[in-house]
Amino acid sequence: MAISARATALINNLAKRGDIMAQAVKNLVTANTVGTGVPVKFTLTTPTAAGTTGLLASLASNSATNTFTITNATFDFPRNVRIAFASGWDGGNVALVGLDARGNALTETITASAGNTVASVNAFKSLTSATKSAVGATGNAATGGVGNVFATGVYRLADRELVVTLTDTNAQDTAPTLIDMTHSTFTMATAPNGTHSYEVDCNAIL
Repeated sequence: MAISARATALINNLAKRGDIMAQAVKNLVTANTVGTGVPVKFTLTTPTAAGTTGLLASLASNSATNTFTITNATFDFPRNVRIAFASGWDGGNVALVGLDARGNALTETITASAGNTVASVNAFKSLTSATKSAVGATGNAATGGVGNVFATGVYRLADRELVVTLTDTNAQDTAPTLIDMTHSTFTMATAPNGTHSYEVDCNAIL
């Protein structure tokens, strides 16, 4: 349950009077609610549709160069990455390096699955590099695009609950279909297609 304005004022008054427990609670609320510069309410204006191209250029598994060419380093909005592995891909896993929604360093390794598309669990604001782990024996390729999982920009701490309220301005959604408490991400019921915009209200509460 969220702390009300009245309760917060009471905590502050008690803290001023030297109440040690109230001061501790005040410090927790001040330091951990959302943090400096974190967007609590924001708009995703016509995010592009998810795909498996447009982010990482095609790279053959037997390429001596293990690094993908990033064709769009900065995403339209912080969101996850999808990599499509061709059937027979033997170039190993793919390590992603970039920034999260708050501008902090973020890494994730995508476990390769030949013939399938695999998505990252983290949402990236931008990518610095994407590197396969091996030089394969075949010319089967992999490509990358953005996914349908978006970042809230709010830290979710172990003792806190993440709350996301979502409204599609085209009146398609009233709530996200999935909230990932661990990675502070959410997925819309109606997948973005470049025409829908979303009003997002998110917060971490006690």
